[in-house]
Amino acid sequence: MPWMTIAGVVGNLKHTELMNEMQWVETPILYRPLAQEPRRPVRIVVRAAGTEQAAALQQAISAFDPELPQGELETVASRISARLAYPRFRASVLSLFAISALLLSAVGLHGVVSQLVSRRRAEFGLRRAVGAQTAHLLTLVARQGGIPVLAGLVLGLSGTLGFSRLLASLLYGTRPADPLVLATVSLGLIFVSALAMLRPARRAASIDPVIALRED
Repeated sequence: MPWMTIAGVVGNLKHTELMNEMQWVETPILYRPLAQEPRRPVRIVVRAAGTEQAAALQQAISAFDPELPQGELETVASRISARLAYPRFRASVLSLFAISALLLSAVGLHGVVSQLVSRRRAEFGLRRAVGAQTAHLLTLVARQGGIPVLAGLVLGLSGTLGFSRLLASLLYGTRPADPLVLATVSLGLIFVSALAMLRPARRAASIDPVIALRED
């Protein structure tokens, strides 16, 4: 490569390009005259209100040199959308799996708590007979089903923080240890778990003590 004369030094420029699908990295920038590398492709960026102005630019270039090859017109939004097509598809698939796992967990939690209430029907009837209030029975059922949920939530948060470097390569626009994201996900899981346990808890609180003890 021939030696080049430094004409000047400018301030730092943050030039980024998509690498590894979803990671933005800074690359060094070097300005040099086009005459030193005439075969290098040239990209012209134009701020326009519509495609009509860009088409007029193509016509002006063709009028200047009809033999000059030109590429297709492309907006910045469409270029970024094309580069992010696969990451978006992957994010959609992962979201679908996450929602399916959440629904399966909710159905499983509902079944386990329902089985627990059925097995302890006599106990709940006895508690109701000796004066247990509805809030006490609801709290009892919520504690039985909520402890595994909270334990799983703690393990999940610990795993997220422990594998933050690995998860960082799969995330875009957020961090693995973002407090807002972790709080939102945690509250969402707790809310779904509460909905799954609501019906069995209400059934336990509405047990008739006479019928429950008679069945036992």
